[in-house]
Amino acid sequence: MMHLYYIDIYKTDKNHGLNTYTSQLGAGLEKLSVNLTYVWLDAPIQKTEGNSIYVPKLINEPASTTDLRIAHIIAQQIPSTCSPVFHFNWINHLNLACHLKRLTQCSTVMTKHCIPWRDLVTQHYPSFYKIQQAFKKGIPLRSKNLRIQKEIAGYAGIDQIITVTSCAKESLTQLFEIEEEKITVINNGHSPSQIKPNLKGDKDKLRKKYGFGTSEKLILYAGNVNPRKGIYDVVSALDPLFSRYPSLRLLIAGPGDYEGILKQAEGNWGKITLCGSLGKQTLYDFYAMADIGIVPSYIEQCSYTCIEMMHSFLPVLVSDVDGLKEMVHKNCGLRIKVDFKKNRAGLDKKDLMAKLSFLLEHPQSAYRFAENAKHYAEEHFTTERMARETLMVYEKAMQRVELRKILLARQKTASFIVKKDLLPSIAFSFGKKYNQEKKTPPTVSVIIPCYNEEKYLQECLDSIYTQMFSDFEIILIDDGSTDRTEQVIRAQKDKRIILFKNNKNLGIAQSLNKAITQAKGKYIARIDADDTMHPERLCRQVDFFSANPNYGLVGSWHYATDVNGIPFQRIEMPESHFDITATMLFYNSISHPTVMMKSSLAKNNPYDSKFTGCEDYELWTRLIEKTKFKNLPRPLTNYRQHPGNTTNRNEQDMQRNVMELLSRELDKKNIVHTPLELMLHCAIGFGIGKKLFTLPHRRELLNQWLDKVLLANNCGQKNPNKRLVKLRQTLLKDCCGV
Repeated sequence: MMHLYYIDIYKTDKNHGLNTYTSQLGAGLEKLSVNLTYVWLDAPIQKTEGNSIYVPKLINEPASTTDLRIAHIIAQQIPSTCSPVFHFNWINHLNLACHLKRLTQCSTVMTKHCIPWRDLVTQHYPSFYKIQQAFKKGIPLRSKNLRIQKEIAGYAGIDQIITVTSCAKESLTQLFEIEEEKITVINNGHSPSQIKPNLKGDKDKLRKKYGFGTSEKLILYAGNVNPRKGIYDVVSALDPLFSRYPSLRLLIAGPGDYEGILKQAEGNWGKITLCGSLGKQTLYDFYAMADIGIVPSYIEQCSYTCIEMMHSFLPVLVSDVDGLKEMVHKNCGLRIKVDFKKNRAGLDKKDLMAKLSFLLEHPQSAYRFAENAKHYAEEHFTTERMARETLMVYEKAMQRVELRKILLARQKTASFIVKKDLLPSIAFSFGKKYNQEKKTPPTVSVIIPCYNEEKYLQECLDSIYTQMFSDFEIILIDDGSTDRTEQVIRAQKDKRIILFKNNKNLGIAQSLNKAITQAKGKYIARIDADDTMHPERLCRQVDFFSANPNYGLVGSWHYATDVNGIPFQRIEMPESHFDITATMLFYNSISHPTVMMKSSLAKNNPYDSKFTGCEDYELWTRLIEKTKFKNLPRPLTNYRQHPGNTTNRNEQDMQRNVMELLSRELDKKNIVHTPLELMLHCAIGFGIGKKLFTLPHRRELLNQWLDKVLLANNCGQKNPNKRLVKLRQTLLKDCCGV
């Protein structure tokens, strides 16, 4: 039986959409033989009771440790023989998902109930409008907003994502470039039998119970009262309709800013009833006695309010946005136009008045809309369908865990023996020599330099063992480690491993050169001992070379992770050879741990050990003159940032050597430069531009320098102007924020 842990936030208020989703999905899953446990976070106390685990929130606990603490509490509740599925509902739990994947053999699923960037419609409209325009055009979002970057990176820890609308799926695939194969659209569902009024009978009895006139025309709004819900626009638009239809009354049910409503409705207070938050059963009474239901939001996903109205045989009038236009087809209700202008969003009030008038004046049409909406809801928005389709997503996610187990099982036990002496290094091999087992050499040689990496090395190796592509050898270079790095390597049981041990620390450049000379693979794949690979990395890069034999090096995007391996940013490198070449003059646009290159190229062009901290950058500047480069637009490596990694240890040497390197490259392109101009140039790549270019005269110097570099000699004259202009704009924006 499947072990499912459903993770949600503990709330005493149960009258909200996510609680409805939780209760409806749980009821449906319990009928499908799922071993379901609820995990309630931010609970008053820690306890386990029935099928629920309660995890409290600690006062003044640093955010950096909260998720790890919670993950350990949950992991302790998991039976050792269990491979559970964890289901999350909040994007702020993405880090928790990553921690649980590291602690347990679990699968992770998330339901994306909202699109956070669309909340900017009332929080910061200029940002919303910019993203909205990119979304309409199908352009990927290249945002440096840390909040958006953290969200994008967090999806790396989720095996399968459920979106409740196609709109949300398109946002993930088009804007964020999340793989389509890990996303499934499943509309919200509700049991129709539960949506029934307390008082059986006709509308007149219900209206008498709540004090409304039987001849009144009741329009019902149910939801939070705030600007992005569009209710203020409705109130202001109703003023002429109240005069035209004296029996018209607006009911507003839900919490929020009633003072704002009263300001909008001045002169019509007697026509509007502010009901406050209603219990579910009372709300079902209101659905049953209303004449029209209205959902006028600027942004909305698969609204439970709309679902309940449709199940209640209520004609609906909704805004023509997001999930609402997917839910309410033209024969199931009417949709109001929403204008997303450059300075603000708002309902088209003329359209709202016309369509509301139509429903009031054509009761037979309103009846047909309600009838069609109910039939559509009973087919598409049910608990049974939602639970059944969600279960299929769980099973799909579990296949990833099973695949990981199969890939790990490829390892074969072998004894550790000395292969040969390569003074001043010593080489070892696990089991028989590779060529004795296989007549042809491996396709890929994965090379990993190691210096005091006992803490992270095993995780790195596990990520290689679980590659979808298995025709590789692993060459480890222990570069004079003083910790337990060698013991970690000796404990491995995979005979594809070869170890070279330096008697003293020689540095990464010399270690890599030694390993490359011994590599038998057609391709050299780089990874650092504190980083990890995506399971598809090697196969995607080998496939690229097979399809593009004229390329000599292929890298990829990568995730930057914290010390615990939790992704917090997706680093997007230039993709095409042209863009890589153009940007290489300003900064290193190839991420070293993501690289796969042709072995012949690497053997004939060794790393230069004089360029400490940027030996890879220096090598790329030589190789790019001999072959074509490509970055795959997909994060295939996780790059761990921590105080002990090479970049941080050698930062001062790195910056000094980068300055020397860039000065050399400018000379090669005949771009004469002064020390001040070199400082300006290096500030771009060092990421200190926003501090340096705050003053207008410095920004002017930068403008002049960019003109000189981008238009000079070989660098500028042969390049297409449009791409030069775009590069210049990007560099200026990164440096100055303009």
